[in-house]
Amino acid sequence: MPAPPAAPMLARTAPDGTNGTSHLCDVVSTLTLVERALTQVLHSDDPALHPAVMDPTVRDWDPPVGTSIETMLEMLDQQCDDLANQVAAVYTPDWLRPGHVADGDPLTALDLAHEAVRVGATNLEALRRTLSALD
Repeated sequence: MPAPPAAPMLARTAPDGTNGTSHLCDVVSTLTLVERALTQVLHSDDPALHPAVMDPTVRDWDPPVGTSIETMLEMLDQQCDDLANQVAAVYTPDWLRPGHVADGDPLTALDLAHEAVRVGATNLEALRRTLSALD
């Protein structure tokens, strides 16, 4: 399967030092982390979660070595599907199930779903700005 036409553009570095690949890696990795955290909150009593679940300042993702942009896009598609299916299956009262990040800050299943949406929207906007800077 050939790489998507946007692949070369995603790999280019913008003047601010960012590139589409870094935004793509951030959203895939963070959504994976949030999905796992949501599973923990839904199936365990008040689990302790990694701070990166809710704090973008402690996230530092690198794409797996040798991973193509095409593969990363496929991973994003699959991760979004998996998370959407998990969210769709949540029983209404379970949105308030508690968890907490390792530093003690409380959160709920709903907070995790909100963070997933925020991460997607933030990275989509950052990707738009990065690609615009390359024009």
